Amino acid sequence: MKIYKLRYETGAINLVEECAKITQSSEELVSKMLQQYEEIFREIEHEGEIRLTALGEVNADGQEAACSKEDLIQSNSAEITACLPRNSRSDLQEAVGRAVSSVENFSMPVSEGKAAGAKRVVTIGMFDSVHRGHQEIINRLVYTANLHAMIATCYSFDKLPKLKQQGKVMSEQDKRRELARLGVEEYIEQEFNQDFANLSAAEFVEKILVAQLHTEYLFVGENFRFAQGQSAGIEELAALCRQHGIVLETVPLMRYNGEVISTTWIRKLLQAGEIKLANMLMGHNFKVAGHVKNGRGLARYFNFPTANTAWNEEQIKLPHGVYATRATVNNVAYNAISNFGVRPTVSNATDEPTVETSLLDVRMDLYNKDITIEFLNFQRVEKRYPSFLVLTAAIQEDVQQTRNYHDSLEQFYRYYDSKDTPFYHLPSKRFISGNLSLLLALPLTERNATCMTLLGNILTSCSAAYPTHQEYLKRLDELYGVEIGADTCALGNVEILQLDLQSIFRAPDGTSTFREGTDLLFDSIFHPLMDEKEPQLLNRQVFEQEKKNLLSDLEAKIDDRDSYALKKALEELYAGTDYAADPHGAIACLQALTLQELSAFWQNLLQQAQVMLFTGGNIGQKTLYGLKKHLDEFPSSAVRYHMTANVQPRPFRLQKLLQQTEYCSFVRSRYLLFFGNLPRYSSNDSLVLQLLLSLLVGDVQSLLFKKIREELGLVYGINYDLLNFMDCLVLILALNEDKVELAKVETMKIIQMLQAGELSDELFNNTKLLLRNEILNTTDSLFGLMSYYMNQQLRNLITDKTLLLDSLQAITKEQVIQVAREMSYRGFYHLIESRQNEEKQGHE
Repeated sequence: MKIYKLRYETGAINLVEECAKITQSSEELVSKMLQQYEEIFREIEHEGEIRLTALGEVNADGQEAACSKEDLIQSNSAEITACLPRNSRSDLQEAVGRAVSSVENFSMPVSEGKAAGAKRVVTIGMFDSVHRGHQEIINRLVYTANLHAMIATCYSFDKLPKLKQQGKVMSEQDKRRELARLGVEEYIEQEFNQDFANLSAAEFVEKILVAQLHTEYLFVGENFRFAQGQSAGIEELAALCRQHGIVLETVPLMRYNGEVISTTWIRKLLQAGEIKLANMLMGHNFKVAGHVKNGRGLARYFNFPTANTAWNEEQIKLPHGVYATRATVNNVAYNAISNFGVRPTVSNATDEPTVETSLLDVRMDLYNKDITIEFLNFQRVEKRYPSFLVLTAAIQEDVQQTRNYHDSLEQFYRYYDSKDTPFYHLPSKRFISGNLSLLLALPLTERNATCMTLLGNILTSCSAAYPTHQEYLKRLDELYGVEIGADTCALGNVEILQLDLQSIFRAPDGTSTFREGTDLLFDSIFHPLMDEKEPQLLNRQVFEQEKKNLLSDLEAKIDDRDSYALKKALEELYAGTDYAADPHGAIACLQALTLQELSAFWQNLLQQAQVMLFTGGNIGQKTLYGLKKHLDEFPSSAVRYHMTANVQPRPFRLQKLLQQTEYCSFVRSRYLLFFGNLPRYSSNDSLVLQLLLSLLVGDVQSLLFKKIREELGLVYGINYDLLNFMDCLVLILALNEDKVELAKVETMKIIQMLQAGELSDELFNNTKLLLRNEILNTTDSLFGLMSYYMNQQLRNLITDKTLLLDSLQAITKEQVIQVAREMSYRGFYHLIESRQNEEKQGHE
């Protein structure tokens, strides 16, 4: 994400201030400016100056990088020059010299320059806290920008008077990193000076959104206000956008318990110690970062060493007290306990408040390290104790209560914050077994799908340590039935190889079955069985056997009428796009695949695939850290593929109209109806779509099931397939051929009835309750719980079920009807029974 500073002013530029930000070398800058832009100096107009300044860059992994000095000067000095008032050459040189000498030790070079001409999708706001409401706007912004090949841009402000008084929820650095993680490409920080504050609504749109940012789409919340004194709202903005050809989308406000989620509310909650609720509304934990400094060493007196860090002064202060926290050191997150305050028992009351943090169940030297502390729960207020003895007892009690809190917490979090190999963990003591899912992702192509499916089968059948399938299975049995498997799927234009493991944590004889099972899985990935004659290749015999097995599996899919019908329909519907390939592979591609090609693919997969690890259960610190070390075995690579919601999987809108009939030897027909223009896969409206589908085909009381199966007897089976990432809903009717036409008519009637607003309160409320119970039932198994969290994480949707259930309860009939109205019919695929001698393809 590139970071820019935008200034608007009506008078002359403050030359000393601006040139001080450009370079340390006066001769270098002055010579380039005088040589290359002498003519421009003579023609400068200094009224109504607007300049866009590049400050640096935040990468997708949140790391910041400054521009080089050479790039600054060569590419951006023209933009500085165009903003200078008319001056003589000597005056200019003298002024630049003064500016440079005043900042000789300036260490963060800043570039000047406008990203000219690019079309942008823009949102406007401070985005302090980047809460769930902000994230809904950002999701829509990034989705739209990538759909139309434009730049996703957040337009913000360097300061607001009221924010300076109240304090920020997030540091500026953390805010930018979070926006970059969400897929924002540009962050433009507007200098909030008096000239800018005086802009009218029309001037703001014309001079900033149109002239400077080249805005094509604009996303704002439905309570958005702007211009001088916040005098303009949505109505005025909509009129100005229409005038300038900007597509405006107002995003509904997110609520919890009927109250709008806002930074103001979150700030109040944090200041009151309501940490859990504030974190839920943000969708991430409140945190502070700092550098561990020397303390007085008193904690060691209690055999309780702590890391001392100063509080970030730009952030709001929490109540003084003891907190359950999570501390990240060297990109690894550890359960911790923290005290924020002045330590009244051992310090003066006038001391500046600090954060003292101790890692639970882990011993390491934290001095002089950078640490990030996430606050999870407010345990108690800070107290003054009469003696060290009483304080020691209180600390021991605090530690035990905080450890109990961590043990009870089922919160999905990022354990290992690595750019190439992120590792997410869901702690839970409710289950006797643990689950692991390792995802490797590459772009979806026929070749990638075929190779990843075959490779997954090979890697889970044997290894160098267990060279036959029988030996491999025996080892799994020795680990008390550890289950290891592989599967492939597609998320839009992304191919996923998923390696899964399930195991009890510890066997009756004390064997750490889960940890040893994970060691076996990763050993199979990095050390598969190689060929004896050609040791640089995978084992030829295993390759040939698994290739034969996969060919049989792919041929068997042809005989499954449901799989066959959907596969053929999607191939036709998405022909010519990145979404057409079967994620399990293609027969022709598999037949032509050689051992040399698959061996090379295995090496490339380790270097190029996006790697994501998800674990769940009561996994100990030793096992977690062991898995982190396994992830570090993946080679560091500059060409590694990266997945970011709304970027990859790439947004797609289904445009093609399918009308196809195929004759086959199956006993009964299949009729598939396709619909597009669905809610974006990362939008909260996807929950509304889920409720709509439950109304249509959820259970025996659903509209389609009740009407066309129970009442009319037109079908003997009805199902659906929702392909979120491909903007596709498929209704699948299993029926006799003589019922096809009437079944289609009745199905479309029911959908049109919903679009017309005909939906009873009783059915709506009952279906909402049914969906609520389905969501709650995901907690009944660790597999279901992890699947839920993984799905939500990959789409950047709500992971907290309390907030999700509240959002479900708040859905209105009008919202469901609106989603039904926006759905567009994209055609049919008709698989006709018992016509083997007929022409194979036809059109109705």
